[in-house]
Amino acid sequence: MASLQREKDAQSSASALVAITDRWCHHCRSKKESLPCGNNMAVRVRAISGYRQCRKSYCGPCLARYYREDIVAAAATPNWSCPHCRDKCCCTHCSRHADELAALGETQHKRNTNNNNN
Repeated sequence: MASLQREKDAQSSASALVAITDRWCHHCRSKKESLPCGNNMAVRVRAISGYRQCRKSYCGPCLARYYREDIVAAAATPNWSCPHCRDKCCCTHCSRHADELAALGETQHKRNTNNNNN
């Protein structure tokens, strides 16, 4: 009876790890065992009215080091959302993009205040 329970536990933990595959990590941009995002309503598609699943993946070392998450626990979570979908991504690309948006917002704000003063 106990061995049957151990087999069921092993199968459930193995099924939780099925999502971890060799993919490119969004943060470190290296091909490692990575966990793909499970958020189905993440990315707005301009050409099509609707959303599609996020395609980003994060490796275990990046999740642990930069986001304080365990890859095994994240893999066991149904519909796990990646740090990018939660607006927590701190990779160089996302940081640069955030800086560009902030600068664009400041420029737009200056334009609006100048137009209101005239």
